[in-house]
Amino acid sequence: NKRNDKNSTALIAAAMRGHTDIVVCLLEAKAAVNVITKKGDTALSLAIWKNHSETAIVLLDAKANPTNVDNYGDSVLHDLSRNDNIRVMLELLDCLKDPNFQPLNDDLSEKNTSASKTPRPKHLSVCGHCQETNCQLQNCSRCKDIAYCSRECQIKHWKLGHKLVCKPAKTTAAPIKPSSTPSPSNLTTTEKNEDGKRMMVVTGGPETLQRMVDVRNKKDMSPLSCAITSKKINMVRLLLDMKAEVTETELYQSYANPEMKSIVEKALEERKLPLFKDDTEETFLAKLASSSSSSSSSPSAASSLVSNPRSGPNNAPPAVWAAERGNVTVLTEIFKTHLKSLLDEDDRGWDPMLAAANGGRASALLLICEAWTRNDRQMQKELSREKVVEKYLKALGAAIAQQQTAAAMVLLSDSFLEALDISGEILDAAPLVALAVTTKNLTVLKELAEVGASVASKDSEGETALHIAIKQEKPSIKMIRVLLDNGAVIDEQALAIRGLD
Repeated sequence: NKRNDKNSTALIAAAMRGHTDIVVCLLEAKAAVNVITKKGDTALSLAIWKNHSETAIVLLDAKANPTNVDNYGDSVLHDLSRNDNIRVMLELLDCLKDPNFQPLNDDLSEKNTSASKTPRPKHLSVCGHCQETNCQLQNCSRCKDIAYCSRECQIKHWKLGHKLVCKPAKTTAAPIKPSSTPSPSNLTTTEKNEDGKRMMVVTGGPETLQRMVDVRNKKDMSPLSCAITSKKINMVRLLLDMKAEVTETELYQSYANPEMKSIVEKALEERKLPLFKDDTEETFLAKLASSSSSSSSSPSAASSLVSNPRSGPNNAPPAVWAAERGNVTVLTEIFKTHLKSLLDEDDRGWDPMLAAANGGRASALLLICEAWTRNDRQMQKELSREKVVEKYLKALGAAIAQQQTAAAMVLLSDSFLEALDISGEILDAAPLVALAVTTKNLTVLKELAEVGASVASKDSEGETALHIAIKQEKPSIKMIRVLLDNGAVIDEQALAIRGLD
């Protein structure tokens, strides 16, 4: 944990260079994960800035702080939007929306730094309860006048009498971010480190998620602005699905690209429309809550409510319609008490999973994944294993065909595969790899290979993904390299396509 004159540590240096194995070793050796440099960067923000996905995910698993804002007002969401890193963005958004998520506040415990000018006071060099000195100590977060070697010692000493004398220390809190940037109400500055840098402590939840999605830097640019100006269409779709704020600035920036403009304007139009034609969202939720409380006495009435009103041109039941529109609030309430709504279908035979996947509703798919995880035995009896696989493959195929990268990545996530017990062999039942190559989706292709899908399988015409890739007018070298690295075979047909012996 020793720091240089830039307040950087070995962990920060390794993370910035993408040395994931070294990062893992340092974390096992108790390296502080949330140290902030003089420029306001952390190991996580630098790993994301340099687009080192594996390193960033390791740091998130180690409870790195995803809410830090650097000296330019940029959050990690700004850099992810510029880099179009859908995979890490989904991991980060999943952390932020979890009410139980809280990063380590370990930047405050660092003592052995080259930046330190004064030694630690004697009374703070020994544990206030067990009197241990040969350990890493952390001050009481309230009075700052006593230190402890562990959480257990702090709790015991508090009960023994520290609570009678502990009073808040008189400190001046540094601003978390520039005044032009909205500050999440549940982000609090605890104290400055020895170089005067702020340390943000966050409790996850819907409010934190929304505020971080909308946070603006010193140039008044939000993550959505960065995605639009960088022409990252998939990231724009994901942020709009997460209900990112659209101001005149974002709307004006989208005019430079017709497709981008269409996506932004469609999202704004959808937000103005009510979910149900003849019923307000609030009224429907009130009826749903009322039916849930009386469902034991009248299960048929409760079942009727979650099947009506039918909406849209395909008479979609509420769960399917909410998934298609990406309405997380309604979908959450439906799944709380009516898990069988996962099986509801509209006139096309689309269930909530397929509707969300086809429309690129990543936020809805995350809820659907949680609902499938809570899948009860009654549903398992009603739905055969083959039917579950069929529904999943249809949804994933639709997401890839519609180039909804974020939705496809959610469906290929470990949590979704585990919830439905999907393996690489099952993925080979559909030409998903060939579809990813046809749509030139390198991100999804990499993820399919990562979860075990075979790149050597053939489609109905006897062509492999490699054949499709090299037949394209402008073959993608990166895509061909991924296929070859994961077992694609250069056969005579492949050579003939390119006119080679």
